[in-house]
Amino acid sequence: MFEAEAVLSSPALDEWQNSRPIFSGYFGGDLAALEIFINRGEDFVAPVNNKPNRSASEQTIVDKILKFQRIVRISFLRYHIDHIYEHVTQMLIQRHSLDKLVAAISKEFPSLLPSSLKLERENLLCQADKEGLDIDYGIVLREILRSALSGRHLMDSMRLPSEMAGSVFSTYCALGRLELETITLERVGKAGYITLHNTGCLNAEDQRFLRDLETAVDLVLMDRNIAVGILRGGIMDHPKYRGRRVFCAGLNLRALVDGHITLVDFLLARELGLMAKLRFGLFHSDESELDFERMHKPWIAAVDSFAIGGGLQLVFAADHVIAVNDAYFVLPAVSEGIIPGSANLRILHQTGSRLGRQMILFGQRVNASDPEAKLLCDKIVPEDEMESAIEYAAEQLDTMAAGLNRTMLVLAEEGYDQLRTYLAEFAVFQAKLINSREVGDRVARFFSQQNRS
Repeated sequence: MFEAEAVLSSPALDEWQNSRPIFSGYFGGDLAALEIFINRGEDFVAPVNNKPNRSASEQTIVDKILKFQRIVRISFLRYHIDHIYEHVTQMLIQRHSLDKLVAAISKEFPSLLPSSLKLERENLLCQADKEGLDIDYGIVLREILRSALSGRHLMDSMRLPSEMAGSVFSTYCALGRLELETITLERVGKAGYITLHNTGCLNAEDQRFLRDLETAVDLVLMDRNIAVGILRGGIMDHPKYRGRRVFCAGLNLRALVDGHITLVDFLLARELGLMAKLRFGLFHSDESELDFERMHKPWIAAVDSFAIGGGLQLVFAADHVIAVNDAYFVLPAVSEGIIPGSANLRILHQTGSRLGRQMILFGQRVNASDPEAKLLCDKIVPEDEMESAIEYAAEQLDTMAAGLNRTMLVLAEEGYDQLRTYLAEFAVFQAKLINSREVGDRVARFFSQQNRS
């Protein structure tokens, strides 16, 4: 029987902690020292029960070992992150998506990241039973994004059209329409109408929704016949909003509790993929600098009912926002215990410092009828005037001058390197939060309140 108390006082564990390597900057020697240290730590963890069956003492041991391993990895990465990134991208020739990048790193450098198999197993667990491997991935991705060389290469790579968009592009072009499980895209004149219809959960964001929405955004940006993209919620079949349009309810908290909201495949992929494409357009490795129509397009967000959390983040990424006069906006991330994506980066340009902090830190709700709504919306209309307001705005934005000016406005508000350094810290902070007890407790209380109401 493994005795947690014995290991806590074990001279071998103390000796391991004291054997922390000091790196010299020579890659081969530093990597060998790292591997020895990490593998010895794994030997201590191996006999411990799985997380759901651990005692408090056993959890203390694991937390202590993981902490020391992460400290040493960070020290190693500060010396060698560009070397590692160049190795797995063949000197920046290959462009990996986020999931393929971390898989390549874990395969080539197993002392830096848990194996893909371990991650797959962890992703099958509910959030409370996870070991927190997202934190290890967040540490590596933070160091990549901190590097101007590796970070910009990764960001550009994540702005390539998705494989799914490439596979359906010819079919979409022929029909001018595409229906996915949670999204519909239709070309109407020079406008690309993206309708959100993850109807059972009020357009809450989950893995399927993210995949479908990014595909639709890619297609709008790839379609030379489209000048303006439009985001609007579809008609719901949810009992509370049946027959009404809803924009977006934000992160699907049930998916979070069930362990389906992960750092690599969702939280960071969303910011580097979908959200970056809305702001900065697509990246083409063979692009002409004058091929503007395939790089950047203005976006209209048409908000019915509400834009909550991730829905409001979509609003922040848009160039023109129209809201129905009974809609509202709120960022409940602090009450949920998480960071609301890139909202912290973008909200101050929208609202100013005081209102931005009230919305981020205190979850202040803004109704379309409030004076503050003018800081979030360009136009507020009755429900029966929404279609005409969208058409008018699309016509106004259908010029080369409008498209290029919005690109310059985005660069003035949010430089590419500013986003890179923001997401570097986001990678670790968000990973720590979603694996914290605080988030588990807060979300559990949320569902408990829902069940009582």
